[in-house]
Amino acid sequence: MGITVNWRLVVRDSTRMVAMLAAVLVSLSTAMAPEARSAEPAGRFEFTRMVAHWHQYNHADYLPFLREARPDVVQLGFYGGHFWSLAHTKAFGGYPAHFPVQGLDACGKWFAERNRLIHQMDAKVVGHFNVEFLVGDPRDSKGGKPPTGFFKFYEELWDENVLGPRPVKDPLDLLERGPDGKPISQKGYGIGGMREYWACLRNPGWQKVLKAWVRHGIQQGLDGFIANYFYRHNCLCTHCQSGFRTYLADRLSGKQLKELGITDLATHRFKEIVSWHDPAKSSPLRREMLRWSQVSNKQVFDEVFHKYGRSLKPDLISAQWNHLGDFGQISGDERCLLPGDVWGRDETYLWYSTGAAAFFTDLGKRFLGEATLQARYIRGAFDDKPFTLGKYENTRIRVAISELAANGGAPMGFYTRFTDPEARREIVRYYQFLGRHDALFRGNRSHAEDVLLFPRKAVHQGKV
Repeated sequence: MGITVNWRLVVRDSTRMVAMLAAVLVSLSTAMAPEARSAEPAGRFEFTRMVAHWHQYNHADYLPFLREARPDVVQLGFYGGHFWSLAHTKAFGGYPAHFPVQGLDACGKWFAERNRLIHQMDAKVVGHFNVEFLVGDPRDSKGGKPPTGFFKFYEELWDENVLGPRPVKDPLDLLERGPDGKPISQKGYGIGGMREYWACLRNPGWQKVLKAWVRHGIQQGLDGFIANYFYRHNCLCTHCQSGFRTYLADRLSGKQLKELGITDLATHRFKEIVSWHDPAKSSPLRREMLRWSQVSNKQVFDEVFHKYGRSLKPDLISAQWNHLGDFGQISGDERCLLPGDVWGRDETYLWYSTGAAAFFTDLGKRFLGEATLQARYIRGAFDDKPFTLGKYENTRIRVAISELAANGGAPMGFYTRFTDPEARREIVRYYQFLGRHDALFRGNRSHAEDVLLFPRKAVHQGKV
């Protein structure tokens, strides 16, 4: 899976070593970075302790817990699709957001006040921002059923005094479209009995919606956003069709297009433009589709959060909630085919979920349920900037905290179980230890003499 190199034999300067390690891990070519980057780029935000909660953040013990644990970052609240789909519905108090009060205005004010109180503790507040996953049912003109969830918000509750004018009249024009031309939909979660849809990130109208939501979140006192549900499906809307054609025209020659089975790009009919897919069923064309999906997603992320968001708040914190698992590639990992020069570019920190890959042990099979390799890969690829792992670990809390801190990460991505007295005591004890030794942990850099190279170039060739 990788190659071990004795780095002392290659380069003895530790600062240059870190820069070159980052370049090796994310580069799409064999070229190395010719010059080391500064250890502390302008505007870099370092932190060592964070908490994240989707539930019970309105508990009476929540703020007292934060005062004890003293995290640098509190990942709290919802400001994207979850909020505008569900806060006004009867399903407001359930999964996923567990809103404390019902109503867009009432819930928005509650989050603004919570942000204010957390700022008094000298912590940064980062809001969860679902960028495309929408819950609700469109208006049924024939049957007479009114819209629900997101569609009710868009048609009836959108406040132009707060959000500006609606980008488009019909919310259906914002959605991903399948091969049949109909909006892609499912009823997987069954939240409030409503269906689920996905907006298309490449849709200019949807980008205006996202910018309106970003502006609103900043006005509520947020320090930044973490984007989740950062996906693209097999969308064949006009924006995806034209975007993928332009991408292929700019990237490939006529000969290369013919090798992919495309003789006339302008008239070629794409039966699919997939994103993640089964590596066993991959092909050069499908990997171009996946690569374009991830490149275009990153372009929208930069446009919405970096270009626009930082025009309003220059020090806006940005992050993505991604999924690595046990190094699942092509069928997983939102960055698996992303070019090295944009991998994590301008992002403040990373959240990578390990899913079901590391929250249990099987000692008989020598499986320890740890994520050291994932942590070291992310650290090297991300130039030692802060990151966390979402391990879904609610038992071995001390191990999860120690593992992340030892590998340059920021504990911990779920679950800081403050309502359990024993768990709370240990979380506070470990976080206070990190705080007392802040000079040792904050912004530290690797001095490793050996490096394990992850073969991203092979992944781009479909070899997983």
